[in-house]
Amino acid sequence: ILFIAISSNSFAQTLFSYHNENIITHASVEEALKDKDQVLILNMRGKGLKEVPTGIALLKNLEYLNLMKNEIKDLSEDIFQLHNLKILNIRQNKLDSLPNGIGKLIHLQTLDAAKNSFSTLPPQIKELKSLKTIHLSENAIKEFPVELTELKDLSFLEADRNKLESLPENIGSMWGLVNISLQYNNLKSLPESIVELKSLKVMDVSNNQLVYLPQFIGNIKTLESLMLNNNELENLPESISNLTNLELLTISHNPIKKLPKNIKNLKKLKTLIALNTGIDSKEQK
Repeated sequence: ILFIAISSNSFAQTLFSYHNENIITHASVEEALKDKDQVLILNMRGKGLKEVPTGIALLKNLEYLNLMKNEIKDLSEDIFQLHNLKILNIRQNKLDSLPNGIGKLIHLQTLDAAKNSFSTLPPQIKELKSLKTIHLSENAIKEFPVELTELKDLSFLEADRNKLESLPENIGSMWGLVNISLQYNNLKSLPESIVELKSLKVMDVSNNQLVYLPQFIGNIKTLESLMLNNNELENLPESISNLTNLELLTISHNPIKKLPKNIKNLKKLKTLIALNTGIDSKEQK
């Protein structure tokens, strides 16, 4: 959980770095237009906006746009004329779709679209080749957006509290993925290609419907944190002992009765949380 909290704070960290460079943050388009060519940051969080303010397209050098916590239902095409945009925060609005124009933001590195009502993403999302971080939690996504598998530089993917039932077979092509969080979905299994995620360090699939963890999980040798709480797991595969870089393992609220015999081989394991399982006290020792 700690790993995810740190990564999820990318907006604050980036904004902090901007402040360290003495860059002015503007709070309205009207204010920003007075010096439009110099504006890099526009923070209109929680302004009660129902639409994107007109004139925003004139801020050609804008890099950071924060529209979080408003009541916007549609994103205007003006936003997609901001070709230098690196960070777009549209979290917690009333959006039920992303326009196809999102693909024009080719320099975008971080997209936070959590807490909206998306059921899908447009195919043009695959054009965001510079994207490193995407937040999609608390939407209504039923099928994993397969276009995301074409984003080789994506390192952080958060899609908690959606309606995902499966992951695409080619998820292994997301070679740059370091941290993936898929809590509170309806996943019943993991695809074998997940072992091809050679950079993966953190995987959180807590609060799903996983009934077993496949043997191939032991081939993700880069894993440092694996969260499996609140699933339907009755055992862990012996191959889990091959995760020699694992430092955190959580298996609480699963009907697991025994731990793998070779779990002692996890020399780097610092924390094992196994609350409310079927593991008896002797086994725990």
